[in-house]
Amino acid sequence: MLPPFKLNFRRLLLVKGHGSKQFLQGLITKDIELLNENNKLIYTFLLNVKGRIFVDMFIWRLTNILENNDVESYGIEIDPEKLEVLQKALNIYKLRRPIIIENLNKFNVCFCSTIKDFQQTSSKTIINWTSDPRISNFGYRSLIENEGENCLEFNQNLEKEYISHRYKWGIGEGMEIIDQIPLAMNGDLLNGISFDKELISRTYHSGIVRRRLMPFKWLFNDSLEINMPEDLTLKDEKGQRQGKLITSNGKSGLCLVSVGFVPENIFIRLFDSNGRALEVWRPNWWPKT
Repeated sequence: MLPPFKLNFRRLLLVKGHGSKQFLQGLITKDIELLNENNKLIYTFLLNVKGRIFVDMFIWRLTNILENNDVESYGIEIDPEKLEVLQKALNIYKLRRPIIIENLNKFNVCFCSTIKDFQQTSSKTIINWTSDPRISNFGYRSLIENEGENCLEFNQNLEKEYISHRYKWGIGEGMEIIDQIPLAMNGDLLNGISFDKELISRTYHSGIVRRRLMPFKWLFNDSLEINMPEDLTLKDEKGQRQGKLITSNGKSGLCLVSVGFVPENIFIRLFDSNGRALEVWRPNWWPKT
């Protein structure tokens, strides 16, 4: 279980001003109209011209929270390595709209894994703890002031545990999934795509997703850590290619594998380009086929 802690590897951009909602609605894969007084957080993607992931993001509804007025305000939570490039892109896309796009440094994104965990913290939340919109039961997120006596401390060990937690659930995030196809990264299963949006209907049709992101663990002594090979190809025992590695923390990770090769409730053994074995499985939160 993960107690409340700062996600120090996440950053926030503020998008505010008249027309901010319409502006973001035309760029993202999720329907921003789903944000309201009772639902202040969605998960979504911004795609590049090839229909691949430019950046994945959470959008926090901050209207009437930052300021005591009805000015449309949103917090864009992203990987810090994409902060500057996303800010530049949004400033280009906004044209002459009266919209402000700037860093939002006064808040930290925080995470915990259970309701019991956040009920025990005394930290002052700007937005109440809310379920991570990607998967129910995965965890809870909140925005907390980054200064003051109730500020949560940075904990590097908990950040590493959060990454392992994501890998176990089969969830990619940030730089791990840049330039990937959103459906292959389970964007549809993670509630990051609204297929009734015109933007999405123009880009995707209801075809079969042949490869998807899945969790894996290396099969070796737990005291060792394995580095990612240069050749990311994964093969089965017959030497046939079945997918590729996406990311790893040395003990577990995420890989892109042919869906038909991994049945439900079965652990499948694959091998990397150096012949090292790993086990792949379908996450149990996937819809049953």
